[in-house]
Amino acid sequence: MAGAQKFFTIATVFLVVAPLAQGLFEDQVGMWDWHQQYVGRVKSAVFSSGTQKKRVFVATEQNALAALNLRTGQIAWRHLLGEGDSIQTLESAGRTIITISGDGKYVRSWNPNDGVLLWEVAPQSSSKEDPDAPVDIGLLSFDWDGDGANDVAILAGNNVFVYSALSGELLWRTRMLTDIRIQKLHADPSAKRLFAAGFLGVEGTAASKLAILSFDFPSETKEEAIHKAHMEFEPLQPLSTKSLVFANGYVAALSSDGLTLVTHSLERSAGFEASAADLLPFKLPRGGRAELLPGVSGNAVALSTGAGVVLLKIDEKTGHPSRTAVLSPSEGGLVLSDSLTDPAVVAALTTPPGGGGDLLSAQVLSCESGDVVSKSESVQWGGNHGGLSRVFLNPYLKKDGTWGYRFLAVGGDDSLALLQQGEVVWAREEALAGVVGVQFVNLPPDEESAVKRVEEGIEEWVKLQLLAAKVTLFLASEEEQQQLANARKFSAEKMKVTMDHNGFRRLIVVLTSCGKVLGLHTGDGRVIWSTPPLTKSPQRLFLSRTPSSPRTPPEIMVLGGEGEMIWVNGHTGAVLRKQSLGFEVSQVIPLPLKDPAEQRLVLLVDPEGGAHVVPGTAEAGALFRERLLGKTFYYKVDKKAGTITGYVLQAPDSAGRSEGSPAASSVELWSIVFPKETEQIAAVFGRRPEESVHSQLRMLGNHQVLHKYLNRNTIFVATTTPDESSKPVDERSVVAYLLDTVTGRVLYRVTHQNAQGPVSGVFSENWIAYSYFNARAFRPEISALEMFDESHDSEKIDVLGALFGGSNVTVPVSSLAPPPIKVVAQSYFFPQTVKMMAVTLTAKGITGKQVLIGTSSDQIVALDRRFVDPRRPEVVTPQDQEEGLIQYREALPFLPPLFITHNNQVEGLRGIATAPARLESNSLMFAYGIDLYYMRTAPSKTYDLLTEDFSYALLVLTILILVGAIVVSAAIAHRNQLKNQWL
Repeated sequence: MAGAQKFFTIATVFLVVAPLAQGLFEDQVGMWDWHQQYVGRVKSAVFSSGTQKKRVFVATEQNALAALNLRTGQIAWRHLLGEGDSIQTLESAGRTIITISGDGKYVRSWNPNDGVLLWEVAPQSSSKEDPDAPVDIGLLSFDWDGDGANDVAILAGNNVFVYSALSGELLWRTRMLTDIRIQKLHADPSAKRLFAAGFLGVEGTAASKLAILSFDFPSETKEEAIHKAHMEFEPLQPLSTKSLVFANGYVAALSSDGLTLVTHSLERSAGFEASAADLLPFKLPRGGRAELLPGVSGNAVALSTGAGVVLLKIDEKTGHPSRTAVLSPSEGGLVLSDSLTDPAVVAALTTPPGGGGDLLSAQVLSCESGDVVSKSESVQWGGNHGGLSRVFLNPYLKKDGTWGYRFLAVGGDDSLALLQQGEVVWAREEALAGVVGVQFVNLPPDEESAVKRVEEGIEEWVKLQLLAAKVTLFLASEEEQQQLANARKFSAEKMKVTMDHNGFRRLIVVLTSCGKVLGLHTGDGRVIWSTPPLTKSPQRLFLSRTPSSPRTPPEIMVLGGEGEMIWVNGHTGAVLRKQSLGFEVSQVIPLPLKDPAEQRLVLLVDPEGGAHVVPGTAEAGALFRERLLGKTFYYKVDKKAGTITGYVLQAPDSAGRSEGSPAASSVELWSIVFPKETEQIAAVFGRRPEESVHSQLRMLGNHQVLHKYLNRNTIFVATTTPDESSKPVDERSVVAYLLDTVTGRVLYRVTHQNAQGPVSGVFSENWIAYSYFNARAFRPEISALEMFDESHDSEKIDVLGALFGGSNVTVPVSSLAPPPIKVVAQSYFFPQTVKMMAVTLTAKGITGKQVLIGTSSDQIVALDRRFVDPRRPEVVTPQDQEEGLIQYREALPFLPPLFITHNNQVEGLRGIATAPARLESNSLMFAYGIDLYYMRTAPSKTYDLLTEDFSYALLVLTILILVGAIVVSAAIAHRNQLKNQWL
């Protein structure tokens, strides 16, 4: 009996999972999905040298280390470091790439060819105690340990370490004096000597003295015989600790007021102060403050002011600065960079006036004389990139023996471009690595007539069908099979920038962390339009206008800091208008109302609780006061204070009404305070307002029904134990709440003992699925809740009665008169840590749903909702089988066919956005992190659509064969009948 039950269970799971498999044939890759890889905003870069492959190695603010092909810009290899492991310094040490990350906690060496980690060390006394301690890499000019490669010096935690570049072996270390704050390292290229420069008497960002230490590395020993020299210099003015540079045998620093330049020799106790009067000839603005730029070395230093950049040569004998060049900024600013291979030159990159931000002017200056060594006029970058952020210079030797120069430019919108010989070799849209908001937008309709579209596409369609028939009949060659795969992947119909009747062709409008908005085509992910950075602090993106006519473009509203609002045309990306409210927005409340211009009303709540209606027209304000004033409720979550507070919007004090005043004021209704000693808020989420619910009933196997509790004012709240990592397992717990946001009533509460965060989940219709970590079993868990309204007697209602008016299921659910609620709960184990969860959406809500689970491996698993159904029975009865329930098992399935990302990883996965297609069976999914991934999924298969690889040619051929067979059979039958009549 047990064997039969086990066989039934396995068969049931197989029958459920098999129809949901997302596996693809080789020729189907790219038909319904695409994957794009990025690196993020580049903050440091080094170029390959010697016999290495032509690459540039970059470290980004998204904690990515990558190698880009210099000719194409494609990613050769890439690594994403963990959270809190940001790369501070990146250097190329011959045959290896050296990085310092985690505030000096980790030093790693990478193979430049394939990105393999060669070694990793954690320097002792790392900067964990002082996270602001500077870190630096000094590339030594000698091989101290004799392994055939020059060694590297590391500054971390105010200590200097010397490691073997090949093996990572610690060769030597020194501990600095406690009162010295070392800032930079400098290796003498002509001797076995290392210099360390820093400050004494540091208080905040000011210091009283400049300190220089030197270390000699004799070849006889490695520890005892190292000679140390210590020099100090006390200027008249306190020094700024923000920047310190080495130049031409000297250390240079600025005074804290930015008016005095201090230099000190590395070899002898000699210092020089250039006062404000000395700096005036260098064209510093009156009353202006200079800043010492860290990106310039060699023989010169660069001072940045509001009026431009002054390049100063440091005299080798006296340390006196002398002006060599003055560079004025233009519209997009000016950025400088030195060269690791040729310290005698410096690069300057500007955007010429009147270029609109899409032109670049690059020049290379001599540090000795300030003369222009190389210059390219007005390079067309393409698009307004919001000015310049950084530039990296790479001199290279041409075939004719002269020097050429490459410029790696980083735009203000995070874009990346390589300039060479007056041209943009390649460009990358790295703003897409920082997506913070997503909206799906309909494309405009096709203006061409249906007849013309058929005439233009009929020839291509016929060729494609004939090719598909050959492949199906195994008559096609490998070239023809590849041709068919490419034709399906990049078909003209799929790539059109117009609306289709199935709703598959859409625009994915994304808001990025740099304030840029882009429109991506769902066909292949290409950028249809983009805007320059619109705001410095982007917060939210949502549809403000969804017109009834498809020919009228939708409008996207971008919300920035201080109440800054920008409206963008959803079809073209054109900026329509801007508005600034002048206050920080603490809450955004979209309203279910539209004004006469079809603008969706939105309430913006200021920190004082005043609610402002957008658009701020008289018609919109009147519509809100008439329909929703006194009926609009919202809540605020303060995780730091551990409180959730509910408000209602009432009419403001009429005495204080004026232009720009709020349309309503917030009145506190209720408040829930979680005890800080035992609970902290970990997650809060509710239903998506645009979700469609097909039925308010759930039919049971015995032909009775359960009424779903579909109150949109219900939210899910999860709390965890404070400082859970430092507490025993028995004292950790996750508490889940269901709250009504109108009254503050707790509808349900459950405690998961021996559990801890992080908590993530999804709320759809009347059910919730949420994840946490079981600390005792040491594996993730997913729990499911389902809510039912018990005010109806399910024992007396049958399906026919419900369909033909036997029960009034249209009575709205009120939070002020809540019905009795029944909550069914169940928990399951999941094999991988859950980062986030989402749910598929369809047009009418008829199709079964899939729970999309973002895992710790940055992949997405699509799990049928029936697997997380809390009503799964331990013993399946015939009624349960008829209802479609699966037998309960504590572990959820984790099979390769369930991965809708297939073999792709969405590195740094941060969010999953879903939207319905017009066709009920399909749902659109867009995942974003550093990478982007799009997939058109069918949770219940495409029951209302023939697949795209369906062979119409074979169908027509089959019909013709059947018709021919019928004709032949009829003729044969008629002849046989006539023959029989003569017998």
